[in-house]
Amino acid sequence: MRHSQLWRRTSLRSRRRELRLEFGKPGFEPFVFAPRFRRHRLYRFEFLTRDEVHVCDKAFQSLPHERVEFRTHALGGAGRVGEEAGEPVEQRIVGLHGAPYGRRSPSAASAPSLNLDTSLESGVFRSDAMVIPYPHIDPVLVHLGPFAIRWYAISYIAGLLLGWWYLVQLVRTPSLWRSPTFGGQAPATADDIGDLLVWATLGVIIGGRLGYVLIYGTFFCGYWGQGVQACTGLPLGYLTHPIKIIAAWEGGMSFHGGLTGVAIALWLFCRRRKLDMLKIGDLVSSVTPIGLFFGRLANFVNGELWGKVTDVPWAMAFPRAPDQLPRHPSQLYEAGMEGLLLFVIMQIALRVFRLHDRPGLLSALFFALYGLFRYIAEIFRDSDTVFPHWLSVGQALSIPMWIGSAILLWLALRRPRVQAAA
Repeated sequence: MRHSQLWRRTSLRSRRRELRLEFGKPGFEPFVFAPRFRRHRLYRFEFLTRDEVHVCDKAFQSLPHERVEFRTHALGGAGRVGEEAGEPVEQRIVGLHGAPYGRRSPSAASAPSLNLDTSLESGVFRSDAMVIPYPHIDPVLVHLGPFAIRWYAISYIAGLLLGWWYLVQLVRTPSLWRSPTFGGQAPATADDIGDLLVWATLGVIIGGRLGYVLIYGTFFCGYWGQGVQACTGLPLGYLTHPIKIIAAWEGGMSFHGGLTGVAIALWLFCRRRKLDMLKIGDLVSSVTPIGLFFGRLANFVNGELWGKVTDVPWAMAFPRAPDQLPRHPSQLYEAGMEGLLLFVIMQIALRVFRLHDRPGLLSALFFALYGLFRYIAEIFRDSDTVFPHWLSVGQALSIPMWIGSAILLWLALRRPRVQAAA
């Protein structure tokens, strides 16, 4: 086979035996395909061609007539699937556990060629690897002259407005505030919540952008970002082109920065209105997953922050990924864990277990669970912000989240319970 650049996935399995690899010396130059290995056996082949596929090996020549499909026009450029004997498949194998594959010149006698055992019986191959088509959604919702309204902006607006609406419903629910801690009165009025929305919006936008600039653009790119495309020109670029600091339209918002911004805005607001910050913080924590849910959906619509390469049945090929290989839709994982699941848990903790009767407990629960869910999600996410070895920046930032949770738990438990009047 020739001219391949990998995409269409075909599973090759044997009912009675595994395919065997035999290594010999190569005699031809064309680099054809990269088989993926699992547990020291040939597990899956992936094909992507912009030209023609020529079947050269006897084991492959029977495949179009069996239950394996070679699909043409994978990228609109494949013309046909043909059979042509004479050229063996050549592949340099560097490792058997996810190691990189490379190209080898014909003069390199040490490079092995890949041959398949051709004694496989008829009918043992089947095609069962599927890739869910990525739903191509225009990131721009509507164009208004020179202005463009993007789904990303809509997600922020939806999260803030729905969070504000739900907070108002909470403070207007008398049964939530009947304990002696609140004396039958909500910790804030509906007007307070409306004003808090403005402060929180500023905290999200300013904190989110500055958090990205400091955590990712400066700290990570300055120390570990060599060779990372997103770090090109950073952090020096913030000095030579200061406009980059506020250029959120180029991408780059940090949740942890936004969380810090909201915490500062909340402290200033409560100090000005003479409100209990722990009580208001519990309210805000109970609705924050709404914004997280819409934010992760926006990441999915934009086709960014995709997951690692995988062969799960629900894998997707994201158009902005450079290799176009099937990947985990990690944005949806995060929307489900940090958004839906975390929201349900917070509401049960609020309405059933009434953790808000000990101010600070709800916030401690939010910090702990968000840190956990983000850590898990980063396992599937193809993050380019990885420290040496295996720890990503997102996982590292879960550590201060857990520390903050412990501090909030200590503050909540050290405050004496308010006893009902005799």
